[in-house]
Amino acid sequence: MAAAPMPASWFILCRVVDHYGDAGVCWRLARQLANEYDLDITLFIDDLNTLQRLIPTLDTTQNEQRINNVTVRRLTDTLLPPVSCASSWETLIKPASEMKREAPEAQQPRPIKTIGEVANTAQQSDSFAQPFNQCFSWPAVIVDTFGGGLPASWLAALKRDFPPLATEKEKEEKASPKLPEAPRWIVLEYLSAEPWVETMHGLASPPPSINLPRHFFFPGFTEATGGLLYEKTLLDERDAFCSPEHFQTARRAFLERLGINTLPPNALLVSLFCYDTPALPALLDAWAASPTPVVCLIPETVAPETVQRWQRLHNAEALATRNIATRGALTLHTIPFLPQADFDRLLWCCDLNFVRGEDSFVRAQWAARPFVWQAYQQNEQTHLIKVDAFLKRYLAAAPDNLKTALSDFTRAWNDEQQTNRIVDTWRLLTGQLPSLKKLALDWAQQQSTQDDLARRLIAFAHQSRERFFVRES
Repeated sequence: MAAAPMPASWFILCRVVDHYGDAGVCWRLARQLANEYDLDITLFIDDLNTLQRLIPTLDTTQNEQRINNVTVRRLTDTLLPPVSCASSWETLIKPASEMKREAPEAQQPRPIKTIGEVANTAQQSDSFAQPFNQCFSWPAVIVDTFGGGLPASWLAALKRDFPPLATEKEKEEKASPKLPEAPRWIVLEYLSAEPWVETMHGLASPPPSINLPRHFFFPGFTEATGGLLYEKTLLDERDAFCSPEHFQTARRAFLERLGINTLPPNALLVSLFCYDTPALPALLDAWAASPTPVVCLIPETVAPETVQRWQRLHNAEALATRNIATRGALTLHTIPFLPQADFDRLLWCCDLNFVRGEDSFVRAQWAARPFVWQAYQQNEQTHLIKVDAFLKRYLAAAPDNLKTALSDFTRAWNDEQQTNRIVDTWRLLTGQLPSLKKLALDWAQQQSTQDDLARRLIAFAHQSRERFFVRES
């Protein structure tokens, strides 16, 4: 029986703008495609230091390495894809059954070349006139994340290898099976709940001067978009952790790993992963004045100067050796920056999660816990459009008092001109926490009925250009 079609090698390119969010999305996608779909994935990223916070075993001094069945390579504008002159295109596009999974210690990166190194093996005076098709191994698919763009050297090589076809003769020659197919170029855009995403998702936009298909793929919250990232085991792992018979034990064990041995009775446990914002001191003030205890877990990388300034201003009692500060009803624990799997467990443990950007925003939704989102700030407050679009979709079926409470607080949290509303809107929000919990559960369940982003991305590549896939006989 013929097996289902499978794509061959994929390149994922990541130029980090929003620090952990961009790197986090790309690493999750790369890892899922490699391990759940048995694809040959190479992640090119221009900021290994940021990625290393998510992957503690990553060696930032190396230009290439193999981790979790993903090849990780440093991205620069002078970087060319791997050279494999001895291999034909047909050999490079191989069935999934031939892609063997190696033990981590046995995994070795493939050779990599830069423009300068390639020039040493060619006539430098006309190196760009050389027939790169004979030895230049393009992947089946290139995923250009967040529209960061391909390196200039790649664009030059693509322009040479796949020029616009002006005549029927050129088209016939290009169709020869001896020549490689053009790679599929997919621009993976940022997540948005705005209505226009559904009409833009999947549209083609051929790059100038290159005979290459390029399409835009928009993540989103409906069947008409690219969906959300989540691994096939994530929800089962969450449900096992949060099951009534195991939750208290699992939470206690996880918090003890973070150095938190006890919680005050009836305390509200909050995680705070946010961008630095003028609203942060006001929120800490509101928690300090709370009628019930608030325990806040804040990663060490989150607005450290603002937090320390707030502590000094209010003479918050600090136990420096234990990274704890207290003021009024608030206990503030500074915790280490967590790898992705532990960050998920942090979200599962907390009664309320403050998240930011895209990666933690999506994970908070899968945690099925109440959350507050802070969008990446943009010029002229355009990020507030994205915030309002999500709230409209998320709160579509919610009662009016819940809509008002979450919308008003989220808006104040995201709009620097509304910082003075934080205390009052927080008070209203706390009264809606039971309703927020049900809303979060219902939303996660609703979203889980749709295919995940990785599955939709593979299907999109397959449907739009079937020749990028091979069938096993």
